[in-house]
Amino acid sequence: MNAHTLDREGIAAATALVAGAPTRAAAPALGGNAQRGSGLYRTCATCHGEQGQGNQAFNAPPLAGQNDWYLIRQLESYKAGRRGGAPGDIWGAQMRASTAVLGDDAGVRDVVAYISTFQPNATP
Repeated sequence: MNAHTLDREGIAAATALVAGAPTRAAAPALGGNAQRGSGLYRTCATCHGEQGQGNQAFNAPPLAGQNDWYLIRQLESYKAGRRGGAPGDIWGAQMRASTAVLGDDAGVRDVVAYISTFQPNATP
């Protein structure tokens, strides 16, 4: 069976199954100093929330539960200007400016190490 053959009840059952699956934080693999990262995260928390839960009003996705390699890659892309430079991308431009507080590669790894301590679906 594939998704093309599901009827409404099948789609509802599949959706309920996925929605009911437990979430867990991705295991950190790339290191970093979470204690130092907690100070760096203060800027991030303004939009992404104290526990990385995200905020739709600021177009800020949840960070809790993301893989550290993914977060590092995205932050490096903002810092290097590969993201957030398109005309009209106000949210991306804001992220680009926000990554300046992270400083060097160690700052990026440190803030991501701190984010990796968050539990998905946590409430602040």
